[in-house]
Amino acid sequence: VRGLKSKAGYAALAAAAAQNGIGTPFAAVVTQDRKDPDVYAMNLFQSGLGLPDRDYYLSADPKLAEAKAAYEKHLATMLTLAGEQNAGPRAKAIMDFETAIAKASWTRVQSRDANKTYNKMSLAALQKAAPGFDFGTYFKARGVSINDVIVGQPSAISGIAKAVRQAPIGVLKDQLLVRSLDSFADVLPSAFDKENFAFFGTVLSGTPQQQERWKRAVDYTVGSLT
Repeated sequence: VRGLKSKAGYAALAAAAAQNGIGTPFAAVVTQDRKDPDVYAMNLFQSGLGLPDRDYYLSADPKLAEAKAAYEKHLATMLTLAGEQNAGPRAKAIMDFETAIAKASWTRVQSRDANKTYNKMSLAALQKAAPGFDFGTYFKARGVSINDVIVGQPSAISGIAKAVRQAPIGVLKDQLLVRSLDSFADVLPSAFDKENFAFFGTVLSGTPQQQERWKRAVDYTVGSLT
């Protein structure tokens, strides 16, 4: 992430992140084509939010607003733990970027509509509809060769690509940095692990105490062997 020098390399870096289970502004997955079950197809969906839903960014509900404030603090803490300077303003910039993504995103009700979320288009048509992100490079870096893609939320994909285009490269890098730290917090030094649990485990999920590290290690080992 720190080696990214220009936006030209962002799509490939986002693909590498996705391959490692790190969240990025778009989610791509191969499934059976819903209208042609004998064929597998690439599906593209909206993503990019660190909080569970767009309402956390846009709603005036006090509880959601409280979670949003805690999330911004979490972003700043993770940047600080990573040795970054000016963590507060940079966390605010990530929040602004994700708020733009939230504004473009479909609601959960809209995203459950089977017909509206089936939009098959060529890769060229997708790139024309969402010019702010290099989808050709992204899919190539994901190791797939496709001509068509089923887009789940077309207007959201276009809006998120616009948000990516408008965001400074530093903000894109900072978001990927925090996403990486959160994704691997359980195998990083304990300060990262504790901060990750304090927000995602306690603030968002209401779990007061984390399971002991050795027990989590045993569960991980068992899960890897089964």
